[in-house]
Amino acid sequence: MRIIQSMLLKAFIIFFAIGVALFAGLWLPHMAQESATHFPEYAHLKITVLIWAFIPLLPFYLALLKAYALLRLIEKRLAFSHEAAKDLGIISYCGHSIALTLVTLWIFLMTQMPIHPGLAIAFFAIILTSFTIGFFARLLKELLSEALNYKEEVDLTI
Repeated sequence: MRIIQSMLLKAFIIFFAIGVALFAGLWLPHMAQESATHFPEYAHLKITVLIWAFIPLLPFYLALLKAYALLRLIEKRLAFSHEAAKDLGIISYCGHSIALTLVTLWIFLMTQMPIHPGLAIAFFAIILTSFTIGFFARLLKELLSEALNYKEEVDLTI
């Protein structure tokens, strides 16, 4: 049963990565071009916004890679290891860096032009989700590190 769950999660990670790549590679440039056509007064922001939209993809894919590595550790029954704690720490940093990058982009956009309320809600939802994932991964890392410390103490005592 554990292998089926792990395979489903791995497949979800792969499909999610492909979906985001298609979204970022096809839809975002198309929408940027369409927005520049409809609103020529903001056309000079097209490249800047696209660059700032692509920057969070690096930590996003790193976090997906580390989540995939965590699933492999779970399959090998090495979930309680220092490597898993390290991967959780990297996922935490990725979540926080995604959120901070989007906060920076949001502030930049607010100084340049009025933001549509729907776009503001989407930014807020993604930022909040990224911070939540970062904090939760940090909490899991701390719990795992504490459990590993207790395990090492017990191993040394016996």
